This record gives sequence, structure tokens and C-alpha cells, in this order.
Amino acid sequence: MSTPASGGKNPATQQQSGSAKRSKVATRTALQLYYIHRLENLITLRNSYEVEAPTEEWLVPAVNKAIYSTYLDCIEYKVGNDAKALFKKELHTN
Repeated sequence: MSTPASGGKNPATQQQSGSAKRSKVATRTALQLYYIHRLENLITLRNSYEVEAPTEEWLVPAVNKAIYSTYLDCIEYKVGNDAKALFKKELHTN
């Protein structure tokens, strides 16, 4: 029987749901991890161009296209929320 203080949920159930969230993160496929890491690396590369401009003009647009393409791959492989988090992280660090 649940108590009003627990919001009607069993504490054991609440603990299991937290554990389920952690296991979901831990069960990323190799391909999902690849695309997330690729996106992170491309964002880092673009940020480095803001500090020191590349000698070739075509590099920045090429990196931006690669970021967009990789972002679409992340969405396709069901890690779009992780990709969005990387962009939010980038906005806070710039």
C-alpha cells in the first residue's frame, strides 16, 4: 500500500526506473556511439576554426555540412536527443 508522501509510487519501483534509465544509456550500439563521437569531434573541429581560421576557405562550409549530415545520422540511429545535448553543451561553452 502506498503512502501519500511517496506520491503513490512504491520506492522500489522508483529505484528500478532509475536503474532502467542508466541501463538504457549503457546499451548504446557501436554504431550509435560512433555517430555521437563523430558529431562531438566535428563540433570541436568547427570550434577550433573559430579560434584559428583555416587557410582554405572551403573547410568551414564542409565541416558544417558534415555536422548536419552526422546529426541526421544520429536521428536515424535513435540518438537524436544525445546529439541535441551536444549542441546545447556547445552553446553554453561558447
